[in-house]
Amino acid sequence: MSALARAVAERRERAVSRLAVGATTALAIDLRTEGTMLVGAADGSVQDVAMALHGTYGWPVIPGSALKGVAQACAARKGASLCEADLRIFGSPRPGGDDTAVQGTATQGGAAQGSVAQGSVRFLDALPTDALRIHRDVLTPHAGMYYRTVATAAEDIIPPADYLQPVPVGFLSASGRWQAFCIGPHDDVHRAAQLLTEAVDLLGIGAKTAAGYGYLSASEPVATPGPTPTGGHHDLD
Repeated sequence: MSALARAVAERRERAVSRLAVGATTALAIDLRTEGTMLVGAADGSVQDVAMALHGTYGWPVIPGSALKGVAQACAARKGASLCEADLRIFGSPRPGGDDTAVQGTATQGGAAQGSVAQGSVRFLDALPTDALRIHRDVLTPHAGMYYRTVATAAEDIIPPADYLQPVPVGFLSASGRWQAFCIGPHDDVHRAAQLLTEAVDLLGIGAKTAAGYGYLSASEPVATPGPTPTGGHHDLD
């Protein structure tokens, strides 16, 4: 790990430990790609297909929103709707749920179906913990005009045929190790971390999971110690 990466990791651990106070628990989860990963493909980019990058360091990053989304997807697979505990963890209304048109005042940790509430668990962006490998991959649609006319609901749909020229589209993917943090009430954060570790292995994360991208191995969540009671000051700058 480079000196910069070590400094960033140490600074982040100190910041997270300051949040793990009272009834709040912070869990660290190490993530390792089983192949390659493509997160942020739908974002704007100077190239054809984007990759999520950290705004300060330029490293490939797994956004906390993506981690939260895949954990919720894993919870949704376990039943027709999210249980009360999961509504409390992820907040409500959730995209695609039955309560998407609810109006009201957001509150911290609300759980009732149909309420508007902020999730009790925070999912931090996963940052790399070791040198990453960047891969140059290519996607080659063989009937691009057909897919474009279908997507735009054009009146004259061009049928797929051999005379349509394939158009190679280059993109970057990444492999390596990242570390994510979940922060929240003890029971909720352990439930969230369990869902996340299951989700990245069973569902994958990011784009092209059907082609094998985005599957990760997750470590057992490890509690991050809170601030030491010595009264010492931690300089986060």
